[in-house]
Amino acid sequence: MGLAHAARGMLTQQDGRVIDSLPSIDVPVLVIVGADDRPFLGAAEYVVAKIPAAELVVIPDAGHTCNLDQPELFNQHVLEFLATLSGGASADVTPAGRAEGVALRAEVQAADAQATDAATAGG
Repeated sequence: MGLAHAARGMLTQQDGRVIDSLPSIDVPVLVIVGADDRPFLGAAEYVVAKIPAAELVVIPDAGHTCNLDQPELFNQHVLEFLATLSGGASADVTPAGRAEGVALRAEVQAADAQATDAATAGG
C-alpha cells in the first residue's frame, strides 16, 4: 500500500487512474533507473511489477539522470531492448547517429548546467 501511495504522489494525480491502468499496458516497456536514484527505485520496481511485459534495468553508479551519468551503459540497454522489438535492426546505429547522440547529450548537459547555475544564483 505504501508503494502504491508513493507512486500516486510522484505522478501528482488526483486519483488512481494512471496507476490502476498499468496492468492493461500490453506492449513491451523498458524502465531504467539509476542505482543512486533512491527516491525512484521503489516506484520503478512498482511499475515493472504492474506492467506485464515490463523490464527493469538499474544502472550502477548513476542517479536520476542515468542517461547522462552512464551514457554508454544506458544506450546499450536501450539498444538491446529496441533490438528485441525490431528483430535487431535498431542495434545497427550508424556513426552519424552516434555523433548526433553525442551532440544532443552535450546540449542536454549544457542546459542542465545552466538550469543548475540559475537555481543556485536564485537561491
